[in-house]
Formats: sequence, structure tokens, C-alpha cells
Amino acid sequence: MDTRADSLAVLSLVCVLYLFPSCLFAENPPGNMTGYNNDNFVISTPYPEGWFIKEYSDGDSKQVFISEKEIKKPEDMFKTGITITKICNYSKYFGYEFANSEEAAKEIVESHVNDFMENAKDYYLGSFGPAASNNRGCPFIADLRFAGEGALRVREYIFVAYEKNTLVFITMEAPDSEFLRYKDLYDTIIASIKVF
Repeated sequence: MDTRADSLAVLSLVCVLYLFPSCLFAENPPGNMTGYNNDNFVISTPYPEGWFIKEYSDGDSKQVFISEKEIKKPEDMFKTGITITKICNYSKYFGYEFANSEEAAKEIVESHVNDFMENAKDYYLGSFGPAASNNRGCPFIADLRFAGEGALRVREYIFVAYEKNTLVFITMEAPDSEFLRYKDLYDTIIASIKVF
């Protein structure tokens, strides 16, 4: 990549391609939790028992999709879901490093908002700030709402952490009218996930 703008374009494309590919969760998330763990990419998180995990790896990047129903194809869209993306050796692919998680989070949220401005009917950026998490990398969290296809209003948490040239961003979303059903689950993941 020659420029930071080219890098942002690629990062935006990664977000567009990978933020939306899983199936629907259950109407009411189960109370019993189990754990996902990948030692190779140093990712571990709780998730509800009985839900399915789909993983994709490509060199230094790893994506994990979690859903109540089995994810059959990467292009499947979801209305409610969790996507974990981890990119190791970030500067190798994008040509620069972030100074910290806050800088990374601002860039990712800005990329999302720019995409929403082009493709969504409207959007709203709610809270943005440090995540209440035990995670290293001093993660940040953003709370966004936007109107997608068919005027469906979606609410999305974006969790971003950056440490030692490794970027992690996690999207947790649901239709805005149903988001509160999943909020406790998403808050548990934010507080408990380990990505470094």
C-alpha cells in the first residue's frame, strides 16, 4: 500500500465484508455460557451454550463468527451477531501502526460512519470511550445506530483494542428494537474477552 488513504480503503472493505456474515441468534439468548478459545491467535471469550462458531484464517488475520444457527457461507448476512476480527502484524498489511487503542478505535469508527453516510439512510454515534474491560491494550467501545436495508434500524457495539502491532475489533449487533435483549451478553463479552 502506498498511502494511508489506500490502507483506510482496504480496512473499510474488510469491515464491510466481515461485519455482516452470520446467521440469526435465538430470540432470547440462552443463560448458560461456555467458552471459545484459540491459543494460536490468543482469543478467548464466553458465549452461550449451543451456539455455533465459524472461523476463518488468512495468514496473520483471524475471524470468528458466533451464532445460534450454523453459519454455512461467509456471505450470509445477519441481523444479530458477534464478529471477532484480529489482524496481527498490522503494519505489514496497512503500512503504518496506531499509537494506541484510542487512535485505532477512532479510525475504525470514522470508517464505519463514512460507510454509513454512503450506504445507510441515517446513523447515530452514541457513546464512545474506554471499555470497562479487563483486557490489555486499553480497549475502546463505540455504540452506533443506523438504518440499513428495508429501513431496519440496527444498533452495534464496536470494541477495538490495539497492542504491539495487533488490531482487534469486535462487532456485536442486533436490530435496535431487540438490542436490549442482547446487551447483558455483549457486556459480558466485552468485560471477559481476552485477545492478547
